[in-house]
Amino acid sequence: MVHAVLGRSFGKQMKKRVFTYSERYAVWKQHGERCYLCDEPIRLIDSTCDHVIPEHLLENPDQLDSVLNELGLKSDFKINDYNNLMPSHVKCNQRKGTAPFRTTPLIQTILDRLIRDSEKVRAIEQGFTKNSKKDKLLFQIMNGIATQTITQQQIEDLFPQGRPTTDEDITTLYDEACLHVDPRRWKMVGRSGDIATVTDGRLGGMTPVAQNPHISWQCPHCGSYGPWNGNRCMTCGMMSDPYD
Repeated sequence: MVHAVLGRSFGKQMKKRVFTYSERYAVWKQHGERCYLCDEPIRLIDSTCDHVIPEHLLENPDQLDSVLNELGLKSDFKINDYNNLMPSHVKCNQRKGTAPFRTTPLIQTILDRLIRDSEKVRAIEQGFTKNSKKDKLLFQIMNGIATQTITQQQIEDLFPQGRPTTDEDITTLYDEACLHVDPRRWKMVGRSGDIATVTDGRLGGMTPVAQNPHISWQCPHCGSYGPWNGNRCMTCGMMSDPYD
């Protein structure tokens, strides 16, 4: 028998929620651009929407009701809404998914904050969805970076005036598009002007954030833009003479 309560359907395997780019951006932006599981900075392109109360509990209504009761939450609590979503790295998300879920005071604190701030996240998302040009730009950049198909010419076409400064969201997207390192490895942890500081959790260095970085940034050995730690390219590990 199918068990249906307050819009929740059970009895067959649940199809997981797929989040849009605007939803991912809103969760990432509101919650400090950090993975809530490891507390490390996270790039937008690497950020996923992680369920604090696991989504798979929707398949087990009795267990879900028990968890909601333990946390003092109402029975109509929405698992797939902003009151239950935090940004996380894919690996952190997967690691968490293999462990049994336990209600703890920390979980309660996180959920209290999410419930309080959920409308702020929704407002950020709606800032994209209500502005078709802005939403299209988000899609082009996120999809281009994810598939590694975005080109220098496309960046110049999207931002003909260079780095925008009047809209914080658009500036963020520009920085994502112009970070000239492998987004699957390097995470931006700081920025000063057109120079970003990045790390992969073990190594780190500096790399340009600009449409057309000076050729001196390009490694003569591997062709990447670093990142550079002194005169060593952190991508290939080779040393480069400053006059190469």
